[in-house]
Amino acid sequence: RTVEVLEICSSVPFTFHRAFDVTPDAFEALETLKKLGVKRVLTSGQKADVPAGKEILKNLVKKTEGKIIILPGGGINPQNVTEVIKDTGVKEIHLSGKNLFSSEMEFYNREVGFNSNFQMPENKILKTDQKIISEIKTIINAG
Repeated sequence: RTVEVLEICSSVPFTFHRAFDVTPDAFEALETLKKLGVKRVLTSGQKADVPAGKEILKNLVKKTEGKIIILPGGGINPQNVTEVIKDTGVKEIHLSGKNLFSSEMEFYNREVGFNSNFQMPENKILKTDQKIISEIKTIINAG
């Protein structure tokens, strides 16, 4: 399937998404993606988040031979971005920078929830927080 997608997207650089994180052998998958001409791999290092996957990310970066970019994504925030970059050797990062904001709901019935197990209040919404993005940019530029 990746070959088909690469053919369709041949005019733009292609980033392979986090499906990479569920491959049985990350290093074999990396070699395959390099041969196919994929430009980037978005990965948490085959762990729940980037901080947990730092060791694999570091080893993947070493194996790239400059032919593919390892793009860590998943759980990067202002508190760990410096350590992630330093410990893995990555040159790029991916993050949502999301935060919980009040929605514009006019009425909120606490007895009814449409998301699973009331994990997030119905009158809240997750969206990218410009403050988080700016903070991370400042941290990276200072580093």
